[in-house]
Order: sequence, then C-alpha cells, then structure tokens
Amino acid sequence: MVSSELYFPSRSLSTGAVVAGFSTRGGGDDPLALARAAGFSLERLFMVTQVHGARVVEVGADDDPSALRAQAADALVTRAPGVALAVRTADCVPVLLSSAPPGPQVVAAVHGGWRGIVAGVIQAAVALTAEIAGAPAATLRAAIGPAIGGCCFEVDAGVAETLAAAVGRREVVVERGAGAEGKPHVDLVRAARWSLLGAGLDRDRVEVVGPCTRCAASLLHSYRREGQGRGRQLSFVWMSPG
Repeated sequence: MVSSELYFPSRSLSTGAVVAGFSTRGGGDDPLALARAAGFSLERLFMVTQVHGARVVEVGADDDPSALRAQAADALVTRAPGVALAVRTADCVPVLLSSAPPGPQVVAAVHGGWRGIVAGVIQAAVALTAEIAGAPAATLRAAIGPAIGGCCFEVDAGVAETLAAAVGRREVVVERGAGAEGKPHVDLVRAARWSLLGAGLDRDRVEVVGPCTRCAASLLHSYRREGQGRGRQLSFVWMSPG
C-alpha cells in the first residue's frame, strides 16, 4: 500500500514507465487524489460505460476522454504514453495487463464481472494487447485486483455452472453447504486467473493483489455489502511519457 493509502500498487506491472494499481475506497471516492498519488493526469484518464460484455476499445493519444465515456465496453487498451486507463468495480474483478520488452509498450484495463468473464472479455483484452504489442500472449504480465471472494459470492446454481463451463474449471465453484442454504459460492479471482492462463499467459506472470471486497469493509466498497448506493474502486494503468 502506498503511504497515502489510496491504492494497492501492482508490483509486477509497475516497472519502467508503467504505473498500475487498484484503489481503495478512498482512492475511488477521490479520483483527483488518486491521480496525484499515482502520477497520472485526471484530464487524460479514460473510462467507458461498462456493460458486462466483451468489447475492448483501443485508446489513441489524440482521443477525447469525455467522448469515450459514452461508449459501451468493458476493457481498454493503449500504446500511448501519458494516457491512463481505468475500470470501476465494487465486487467485480479488475484485471490490468502490460506487455514486456523488447517490443512496444502496451497496457490494458479490464472489467470482469461473472457475465463478462463468461462472455470472454479477458481473452479479448489479452488478444488485442498481444496483437498491438506484436508479441505472444505468454509474454504479457497481468495483475488481478480486489474482488468479492469465494467466501462471500453466493450465486444460483445455474450461474455457478455457467461460469465453471466458461473457464473450463470446476474449481471456481466453492460449495458452502447448509450454512449458505446449500447454494454454491464462486471465486471470481480464480475464474479470472484461469481465463488469463487459458488465453496464453504464463502462470508466473499473473499477480493477485488485495483482499475480498465484501470482507474488507474499512478498505473497499462492495455491492453485496453496501447495495445500490455504494461507491466504486478505480483500477488504473498508465505509461509515463518519459
């Protein structure tokens, strides 16, 4: 945690010109303070209207952040220094991506709720990042941020089966038994990790950052805990112009 306690930094992605991290509730509620702490310009922060789909948008150096926010998508990719990308979450899984030298530097931010994971948003973001970087997916690095854990994410059996089928791993389903009325819980972080590995990333290049959002009430917003009026965390990645 940085000294300002506004975000959890990604140690694996924050190398060279790249700065990446996952905000606490403090950073999400005060984006200007978060921008100052992380070093990016709020005027060059790009976000989209998240719809739990699989569309990925490439952001260029001359694009307008205000215009992009009206676009429906769930992931952003850029090769432009000085451009900051962010997604908003309050239980869903944020995933940040970065290419590695010697090719061009490319970064991405992904919003992965269970619907988005099923739709393939993580694989789509990995594919476009690798394509722009001109490098195999196995060379990319990824960081998975704070999300609701398998300890707390109770779902209907149909949702659990759909998610397990989509990632090809039954282990994303955690059975809780009578204490949770027999309903299964699912582990979204584990589902995101298997999606990244399935898209070609090396397991040693996938970092997991932060606690369960529902459990960490003093640190993080949670839709399941706070309801419709909750705030959101911002997960961001950007490249310094040099």
